[in-house]
Amino acid sequence: QTPDFRTINRFRSERMKGVLEKVFTAVLELLCV
Repeated sequence: QTPDFRTINRFRSERMKGVLEKVFTAVLELLCV
């Protein structure tokens, strides 16, 4: 049984939003240095 795209998208938007923002910010800071 595999999750459909709605399940994956909901997980990504609800649970990973804060984490992805932090990672994105960290990558930008590294690129600017």
